[in-house]
Amino acid sequence: MRLWWLFALALPCTAQAQSVHLKWSAPVGSMCPNGATLSADVEQLTGQRFVSDPEAAEVRLVGRIERAELGVAAQIEAHTADGTPIGTRELRAGSDDCASLRRPLAMVLALLLEQPIPTRRHIPFGLGVELAGNTHLMPRTTGGVGLLALIAPASWLRIRMQSHYWWPVLAETARGSGAQLQAVDGAFSLCPRLGGGSQLALWLCVGAQAGGVFASARGLSQSASKTLPFADLLTELVGSWRAGKLGVWASGGPLFALSRPQLYFERADTVQVAVHRASPVGAIFRVAMTTGGQ
Repeated sequence: MRLWWLFALALPCTAQAQSVHLKWSAPVGSMCPNGATLSADVEQLTGQRFVSDPEAAEVRLVGRIERAELGVAAQIEAHTADGTPIGTRELRAGSDDCASLRRPLAMVLALLLEQPIPTRRHIPFGLGVELAGNTHLMPRTTGGVGLLALIAPASWLRIRMQSHYWWPVLAETARGSGAQLQAVDGAFSLCPRLGGGSQLALWLCVGAQAGGVFASARGLSQSASKTLPFADLLTELVGSWRAGKLGVWASGGPLFALSRPQLYFERADTVQVAVHRASPVGAIFRVAMTTGGQ
């Protein structure tokens, strides 16, 4: 009894303020302590109040008493709301002595609540959609739609990944022959913050994109299709606005071609018809809406 009260006097000095839920089960009709009794004992020891909703709890305690071969066994597990384990304990008693587990169990529960809460570092991640324009890839400025993923490993840095589908454009020669072009690409860039805060900010994104242009011959006696790979360097100035988990991003900047394959088709008379070649320098501009912890 004396140890019990010394323990009770020591714990409130160091008890952590946190929301806790206790889920407890014991054999029906036994003299084993129930969840309500243990919650009251822990509250007396530590001043810790328990919440009834497990979803609202920062720490979740799960315990049960089961009949064992030589008596009863009490098992306790503690974990955080995201499933990170805090600790486990096990106590045993004789079959006719289950009630004696009440005070030891209360002490064990109180000690588990004294353990430092482990934390996992969550890297914010956001997803979104965007509209884009490109003056470089096609014979004339074309628009496209895309998907955007943002990772925030640090407050001053964003990692940006994008993919686009560029709408079809018709490229024609002076004689009226040509091809219909459309394209897909993927882009990766690193974006350090130049200024601003958590709501409004300015970023400089530097990266590369690569993809393929798909061409279908038009107005030629020989019908054919071709795919041309391309790769570009990109530099963009990006402005962002955030309200909670919603973000709006607007950007624009130059593109520099790393590869400029010539697109041509061969007519039936074996004469090659040059259709299009991407310009060495162009521009890209985008507007995106994202959601998440970007």
